[in-house]
Amino acid sequence: MTVAAAAAFAALAVAGPAQAAHTQDLVFGATLLDQPKGQPWAVNLNVNATLGTTDGGLAAPLHHVRFQFPAGARVNADKFPTCSPGSSFEKTLSCPKGSVLGTGLAKVDARPLLNNVDAKLKLFNGKGNASKRTLYLSATTADSGIEINLVFPATLARVGGRYSYQFDLDLPDIVAVSGAPPVAINGFNVDVGGRIKKHGKKISYIDAPTKCPSGGWPFTGTFTFGDGTLPTLSSHLDCTLKTVSG
Repeated sequence: MTVAAAAAFAALAVAGPAQAAHTQDLVFGATLLDQPKGQPWAVNLNVNATLGTTDGGLAAPLHHVRFQFPAGARVNADKFPTCSPGSSFEKTLSCPKGSVLGTGLAKVDARPLLNNVDAKLKLFNGKGNASKRTLYLSATTADSGIEINLVFPATLARVGGRYSYQFDLDLPDIVAVSGAPPVAINGFNVDVGGRIKKHGKKISYIDAPTKCPSGGWPFTGTFTFGDGTLPTLSSHLDCTLKTVSG
């Protein structure tokens, strides 16, 4: 059963005079896993971002990503296995299966060496508590002609107001070969969630809010590049979770 994807909102921000303007497009969607009576609906989230420049040139490196998720959502991270690989990509290979929260693909621009390189992504549940938790994002381009294997720590923290959680990820400059400019991220698509079974009961990583504002569930995304922070992108997921058979 698939939930209708949220509408995408795009924004442009002008960089310094030496570079073309950035372009960015961000879509949040969801997949409905279960609708238990009298309980929150279990969902997986999809985050799909397309990044670039107006002239198609190499963009400034992406340094920070921030996502905010709607109030009322609940993350059951403490019920899931954890993994703490630090900065070691090799250690992620032995992380418990249940600690993998998401998978996806990023498009990396490594010009002048290669353009449109695929990087496989995995998101892991780390240690923490109900207020703040460490997550880990791994990226590998081993099957794309160049080999980059990296792990980035991220933070998932409780926030207030119209949002329940905030995800923050710092990214350093990544150089594919000595002397080349830092690679650019042209986009990424990640499915995040997961489900485990304990004592015969299904537990999802993400429970949807039980109440929905009239305008829908709000999401935001902010991207910070080496030449500055771009305007926040906002979107809403419709409150009516329509399901389809098949």
